Amino acid sequence: MKAQNKEDDFSILEDELYKIVMMLRESSEKEREEKENLCNNLADISHQLKTPLTSMSLMIELLEDSNIDGDEALYIGSVSLQIERLNYLVSSLLVLSKIDADAMLLEHKPINIYELICVSVEPLHLIIDRKQQQLFIKDNSDLFFNGDFHWTSEAILNIVKNCSEHTPKGGKISIDYKQNPICTQIIIEDNGKGFDKKDIPKLFTRFYKGANSSKDSVGIGLALSMSIIKKQNGEIIALNKETGGAKFIIKFYRN
Repeated sequence: MKAQNKEDDFSILEDELYKIVMMLRESSEKEREEKENLCNNLADISHQLKTPLTSMSLMIELLEDSNIDGDEALYIGSVSLQIERLNYLVSSLLVLSKIDADAMLLEHKPINIYELICVSVEPLHLIIDRKQQQLFIKDNSDLFFNGDFHWTSEAILNIVKNCSEHTPKGGKISIDYKQNPICTQIIIEDNGKGFDKKDIPKLFTRFYKGANSSKDSVGIGLALSMSIIKKQNGEIIALNKETGGAKFIIKFYRN
């Protein structure tokens, strides 16, 4: 009789466990579908916004090429900057939604670190030159790690851009890198103001703007970099240097 009771108890427990497993599976599937729907909706909105933004960009270009001086030229320049910000924001939100929905496929190929960094900072040369800043990149073409070249380049670009924005005219930005049996590290430093201590825990939060942020900042660049790096089995740390300035340490762990 006792054996029968034990069998009944085990049977009831088995049924309850099965129900819990099924509930968790259904909940997980529902969450995945909701993320995919959000990703698709944001993609649709993004494409809808791209059309008028492209039209406005073309119109602004025509106005910039015309002989307009004075306040009108300043207004046109201001509108052009706002359109650039909107384009960047729309593109970034689309990428973040894909990462959140696990819908962005990343490559896993050997990357030459020096080449990666050079490509990453290329779009920033004009900005850096305008501020008469110096950019130092460690030259060692023999180091490689596995990852996605395009998206890792995007992550590094956002970080270096942040450094340039917070480094004064004539300042310095340096990029170093090294490897050990555990991970590949990319270290990006500047000699700017550094971070306000209360901002450091929130630096990679979406839309967060720290005390030293520029008025044109949208607060999404570092969050995007963090998401891309984490997607590749990595992490990023931000801290203040003892000698002054900001320091970002990116780590890509070996699989």
